[in-house]
Amino acid sequence: MDGDRADLSRLTQLKNHFQAVLYVDEAHATGLFGKNGSGLCDPKDIELILSTGSKALGSAGAFFSSSQKMKEWLWNMASGFVYSTALPPSTLGALQGAIEIIPQMAKERLYLLKLAEKFRTLLKENNWDCLESDSQIVPLLVGEPEEALRLQAKLQKEGFRCGAIRPPTVPPHTARLRFTMQTNLKETDLSKILQILGQA
Repeated sequence: MDGDRADLSRLTQLKNHFQAVLYVDEAHATGLFGKNGSGLCDPKDIELILSTGSKALGSAGAFFSSSQKMKEWLWNMASGFVYSTALPPSTLGALQGAIEIIPQMAKERLYLLKLAEKFRTLLKENNWDCLESDSQIVPLLVGEPEEALRLQAKLQKEGFRCGAIRPPTVPPHTARLRFTMQTNLKETDLSKILQILGQA
């Protein structure tokens, strides 16, 4: 929710210690982090890796990366798979196309992360709390739900879309705005957002 990362190394140690199975959702890492945008997880350490098609891949659905043994278990035991229909060919084609071009988008990945870092710097310089984010997702702590909704509406009126994240999704008194950086944004847009927040 806040653009921070799980300690995958520690989780892997715990998994090995307790002889458990580790399942990681890479919804916001697929397409952006890791070698060629393949995500943060190492398949040899993590039994089940979920990637979604609806974020960086610009499509729909989701898919797992796993061992053949795990795939066979899921085919037979995962009710969502057993009792639902397959994704349509058009969706699968869009996913395949995105997966094929993502490795060629190093420049865009770097720009996105630099833009997010610039936004965090601007927020901190203006005494805003953006928590522990280190990704393309930048949260802005505002406190009360009403304030989050008010700021969200103000930004939307000026053409900027962000989420107003409120309890029970987050603890009481920690409502926040959730910005997700996009490559079509420019640094001037970030300055404009700061200006709107300052006037709100």
